[in-house]
Amino acid sequence: MTKIDRTDGKIRLAILLLSGAVFSVLAFRGLFPGPEPGGDSPPPVIVQVSGNVAHPGVYLLERGRTSAAEALAAAGAKLDLPPRAASQALQSGQRLTLVCGDAGQEILTTRMDAATLLASGHKLDANSASESDLCLIPQMRPEMAAAIVQRRRDEPWKDIMELQEVQGIGPKTLVKLRDYIVVIPPVQPSGSPPN
Repeated sequence: MTKIDRTDGKIRLAILLLSGAVFSVLAFRGLFPGPEPGGDSPPPVIVQVSGNVAHPGVYLLERGRTSAAEALAAAGAKLDLPPRAASQALQSGQRLTLVCGDAGQEILTTRMDAATLLASGHKLDANSASESDLCLIPQMRPEMAAAIVQRRRDEPWKDIMELQEVQGIGPKTLVKLRDYIVVIPPVQPSGSPPN
């Protein structure tokens, strides 16, 4: 056997191994297809669970599995809820508290606390966040937070651009604050005239 024959054999072996690897990858992809191209999967629903559960905390729920029962079960709750309460659909940013009493179990649904909202990528509402909540936002000074809260007592915020009325919030600061704060206009009671 000559030197060329040995090199030729090594090349054939390398090609054979490479072909086997490519075939294995293609076969694996056929058995376990990934997401459809261009079909981004929806983001998970992020909820906080507390109360009478074994493992309180923040949970990421896959779309299609976003009921109160799913979240509470993930937190280790022993459920004895009416079907209507257990099937309650959840949205990101909600906090579920399971309360057990003489009358049975009850689910209290509120908004997550400010620190958890911010840590999970949600924004604080300028029309409902407290001064201390607003101070959790980077670059938010206590005077600015106090002015935001004071202004909404007189007149609710209607648009994020209005925050520039607060001393210390100019265009550049507003751009930074947009990542952390949102303005959700208050809901007008039905039958009442708009402001």
